[in-house]
Amino acid sequence: MKRIVAVALLFLLTGCNPVMDGFKPGSVWMAQAPEGPPEYVQGWKDGCESGMSAYGNSFYRTFYKFKQDPAMVKNETYYRTWQDSFNYCRHYTLANQKHGFTVSGGGFNPRNPDVAFDLRDQRDVQRDGLGLPGSNGLTLPSWGEDVEEEDTLGKAMWGDAW
Repeated sequence: MKRIVAVALLFLLTGCNPVMDGFKPGSVWMAQAPEGPPEYVQGWKDGCESGMSAYGNSFYRTFYKFKQDPAMVKNETYYRTWQDSFNYCRHYTLANQKHGFTVSGGGFNPRNPDVAFDLRDQRDVQRDGLGLPGSNGLTLPSWGEDVEEEDTLGKAMWGDAW
């Protein structure tokens, strides 16, 4: 009887997904790249996989590796998307490991008081974002505008003392 249950459980667990994908962290939202031209989608997937491997623990690195198509690096759409998704996924991965993840989104909150992730901003958040997984389409009004990078990074790293 135990053998039958074990075999049935094995088929049940591997029936819908290949075994590795079933255990892969972030596999559900990683598969849902934002829509766009093929080089955009490839840049998203390659950058996100690289970001998850860069900031993930050894469990993440079992599934994700640095991935960047050398032939596509000169393509502006691919490379900018690669950079954006690398940054998005590395922070998502780091926060997921630090704060945990819940389906309701109750784990990591980008506006929490944790200094490493202090992204507080006085402007209202608007709902016209890039549609990235986990973002619910929210963005700040200045997304994509020129920003004084060192000031923004300094505040994100050191808080108001910067």
